[in-house]
Amino acid sequence: MSICQVQVQGQQRPERSPLPGQGRDINSQRDTIPGLERLQIRNFDRSVFEVRDSGNVQYLYGNVRAFQDSTFFFSDTAMLTDGALTAWGNVTILQADTIQIFADSLYYDRDSSYAELHRNVVFINGDQQLTTQVLYYNIKEKIAYYTGGAILSRGDSKLQSRRGRYEANNKMSFFERDVRMTGPDLVLRSEALIYMMDEDKVIFVAPVRMQTSDATIYCEKGFFFMGEKKGEFEVNAQYTGDERKVTGDKIVYNDQTKEVLVEGKAVFITEDGWGSAEILEYSENNADIILLGDAHFFNQENEVKGERIIYNDETGDLFVAGNAYLSREQTTIEAYNIQYNEKLGTGNIEGNIVWTDTVSKIQVICDLMDILGGESDEVKAYNYVSKPLMMVFLEKDTMFITSDTLTSIEYKDSLENVNKLLIGDNDVVIYKHDIQARSDSMTYFITDSVFVLTQNPFMWSDSTQFSADTISIFLKDDKVDKVIMSKNSLIINTEDLKFFNQIQGREVVAYFVDNAINNFVVQGNAMSIYYVKEGDAYSGVNVTECSTLRFDFRNNEISDIRGYKDVKQKMTPMLKADHNNLKLDGFIWIFDKKPQLHKDFNVPQYVY
Repeated sequence: MSICQVQVQGQQRPERSPLPGQGRDINSQRDTIPGLERLQIRNFDRSVFEVRDSGNVQYLYGNVRAFQDSTFFFSDTAMLTDGALTAWGNVTILQADTIQIFADSLYYDRDSSYAELHRNVVFINGDQQLTTQVLYYNIKEKIAYYTGGAILSRGDSKLQSRRGRYEANNKMSFFERDVRMTGPDLVLRSEALIYMMDEDKVIFVAPVRMQTSDATIYCEKGFFFMGEKKGEFEVNAQYTGDERKVTGDKIVYNDQTKEVLVEGKAVFITEDGWGSAEILEYSENNADIILLGDAHFFNQENEVKGERIIYNDETGDLFVAGNAYLSREQTTIEAYNIQYNEKLGTGNIEGNIVWTDTVSKIQVICDLMDILGGESDEVKAYNYVSKPLMMVFLEKDTMFITSDTLTSIEYKDSLENVNKLLIGDNDVVIYKHDIQARSDSMTYFITDSVFVLTQNPFMWSDSTQFSADTISIFLKDDKVDKVIMSKNSLIINTEDLKFFNQIQGREVVAYFVDNAINNFVVQGNAMSIYYVKEGDAYSGVNVTECSTLRFDFRNNEISDIRGYKDVKQKMTPMLKADHNNLKLDGFIWIFDKKPQLHKDFNVPQYVY
């Protein structure tokens, strides 16, 4: 091999004759890629030419500058061969007024427009800066890539990966393997993603986990705008923040407003509950959770269903709309709208309300309901026009009750025993197949299964009418066990609406067997008027006065009458009796007021 060296000094490359053995200037050749200008050496301090059998070589020293197709090359030292430029020391590439590249060394293939830069490489494009140790760059296509790790910086954001591809013309970048992107209060990790430069947008093409100051988000597909701090996350999307986890088909997250929107099969989980819906909206600022479409929510205190649920676990506020359902402790509520605060135990309910005590087997149907809470856990039910309906479901029967207002109260006595009351105010009407009643006030002691009727109460059993200042109905095993009538008690019975059997006393206790009167005892100033029959005809009327009277029944008819202490009796033939005056004090016959199921009650179809 023969080598010939020629040295040239000067700031500007001089014009010269072709080198020996080459027949032309090695810089006079054009690159083989169509449309590219030839590489031109514009400046150097000193150069050395080597003529080799394998090709000519030109060494350039000091302030080397070269140019090709609007791209400028700068370095301290360079080596120019037939097909390539190799440069060392303070290597700089300037391209199209926007791209700047700095490195310690450069290898540039003039024919392919391919550059390879090594050590301390800095690639700058506008406000973006890519740093790495080895960078491969296609100057014509403006595509850079690396395989040994790099960091892309833009403002407060940084993106690093082991491999990457930067396309300046398309304004997009591809990053692979150990991808990590950081910004103010944000860290994003993945194995692959795409970055759209103009939009400052990250596109997820592999599973990604993003962590903000308030939450962690995972997905396998989606995008995120770094500047605006908002994006969409799809495929196994999960959001975790503030002791809350959310999943769904798609999560839309805005880190600036701290708002989360979940679309499709949305589920959220907290420390003490969970919820699901077609759409979920959540705000980290006010802790509101909005569930839309087939919404379901459950925690330690409540189970809630509806078309729309709004819940705040900090304040305890709960709103349910559209086929609303609320279950708390042993009660359930169905309605159109439910507004409730689980911490205060208060709320308002409206529209086709069905309130059910699942333990006591009681159901209330009404238009409006107020949950007043407090130590008594008071609940009031009323209607717009008609009256609310209460149903007590017994073993083989149902007791129907209406009044202008129905109130439920729950309290603890001195022994910490829980007691429940249901109170009816104004125009109370009761129907059971064997007992019916009316009064202006009713209290149902649920724990003891006792109904107490006051304020002008009347009760009917078959063809018998009962009245007193107070009537107490005792249930046992879901059947009427006894009835106690206190003060001004009066019992009236008739078979023909002409002659009336009457019983009066201070107190009457009636005992029932199989929902029929078995006997009753009248105590205190007892008095009876009883029409005696022989066969089908009346033979006379018997008036009895004593301290105590006992009446026994068989087949719903009086079979025996006994008087005790100071008994006075008088039997008068029918023709001699003054029937119009045979009326005890307080006599009033209002059998037409006896409640009828289909007339006095709007009973729902499902009860039949």
